[in-house]
Amino acid sequence: MVSALNNGGSMTEPNFENVSIVVGDPDDTIGTGLRDALKTHGFGSIKTTNAFEDIENAVATNSADLILTDVNLEGGDVFELVRNLRNMEIGDNPFAMVVATVEVPDKECINRILNAGFDDTIVKPFSTDDLMKRISRLAHGRKPFVITRDYIGPDRRLRPRPDAKAAPMVEAPNSIYSKAIEAQPPQEFQKLVGEATELLKAYRIGCYAGQIVWLVERILPSGLDDQISKEIDGYLTEMIEICAATLVAIAETPMVSESITFSAASDIAISIKDSPDKPDSNQFVQLQDIADFIDKFVRIHCPLIPQPGLAAPFRYALPQSGGGFSYHRATAARHRQTS
Repeated sequence: MVSALNNGGSMTEPNFENVSIVVGDPDDTIGTGLRDALKTHGFGSIKTTNAFEDIENAVATNSADLILTDVNLEGGDVFELVRNLRNMEIGDNPFAMVVATVEVPDKECINRILNAGFDDTIVKPFSTDDLMKRISRLAHGRKPFVITRDYIGPDRRLRPRPDAKAAPMVEAPNSIYSKAIEAQPPQEFQKLVGEATELLKAYRIGCYAGQIVWLVERILPSGLDDQISKEIDGYLTEMIEICAATLVAIAETPMVSESITFSAASDIAISIKDSPDKPDSNQFVQLQDIADFIDKFVRIHCPLIPQPGLAAPFRYALPQSGGGFSYHRATAARHRQTS
């Protein structure tokens, strides 16, 4: 796990005077009650709203250290908003702290909260003491952010699964800790956010690239068949989607010069899909060459951490040197069998 900020291990008494909170609730009475309660605990800036637009604005402008919002505000999708925040599609701080409040915590709602990337969930009704315990816990230490192809956000696992492959993680910069405990200058905290955001971008690109190589390994054997199976067609579709996501992810990075590689991989996958009954062996050879290049690309461009042990997790999907399926070797083996 890469540390971008030490969240603190000791339970220092926080000073919330400079911490800003935005409270979103469809019931103005609840919002006002929460505002008054939080003021008694020393919070200096508290804004209440019943409008999704205000929550969206707080996310877009990074104007709150903590957003405490009901998931059912009218005017927009709070789940999608948080997911877009974590995926760096809105605002300039994907680590902004967001806590969900929910009245009916059914299975579907909890799953949507977890998959969106909220920091915590509080079930209504709740006491001020319970709320303060949650805020204090977040102030003293957030969960690290995990990066996969489909999710960026706080680690959702209660405990690591022994058979699970490692996913890259980044220590999440903690605005409440920075202001209420460490009294860190704002420019220093923003620098940490910028560094951690660049790590998220690099790890996400690494995850995408690793998934492309994984898919190519499963697609290549079909180049020896007379037609493309439904399973391989699904892999091709997935590869096209990931290539598109990779092109977006690298657009504003120094890796943008390699866009042609991912565009070529997508073009070949599309061409194979368009001719399922007549696989062109040359395209499969090209696909392997591209996968080999992407493997090298990840190893050159994505490891931003000098310690090899820390840079390794996002490579879990990449083939080891000398391993994996080789279209050339498989073709030779097929010829030996038929001769």
